[in-house]
Amino acid sequence: MITPIQAQAEEKSLQNFIFISPVTEIVYSRNSPAFGAGLMIGAGDDVSIGLKAVYFIDLESVHALEMGAFIRFYLFGTNNAEGLFVQLNGGAVVFTREEAVNLPTDIGTASVFLTVGWRFHFGQRFFVEPVVRAGTPFLLGAGVSAGVRL
Repeated sequence: MITPIQAQAEEKSLQNFIFISPVTEIVYSRNSPAFGAGLMIGAGDDVSIGLKAVYFIDLESVHALEMGAFIRFYLFGTNNAEGLFVQLNGGAVVFTREEAVNLPTDIGTASVFLTVGWRFHFGQRFFVEPVVRAGTPFLLGAGVSAGVRL
């Protein structure tokens, strides 16, 4: 038998399970900084999984579309999906250039990086996440996202 308090707890734990967030990032590419914007969609509380896509433009006429999946672990938050997190990302990057390219590395490569960030909640549904990242093919980066939990 489920008591009303247990039912409320179960209902609350199912609320805001999915999140969607526009993303902006600055990364250091091979030749120059690259500036990007994209979208992240995920699901989960203590551990989240999801998809992320960001389109980057650098100062050397190289454009890159980074697409991949992620798994995120919240470390010290007092509530679910809040506070410090570590995120492992994996996927692919597709490059476009205005000049001639060398196949295959100038067309695309694997994208693997580690992100560390902090989720700040504003009310029950809205959040902001400043992040830093390191990996390949972009060595270092930083960004911010602002989103909503559905």
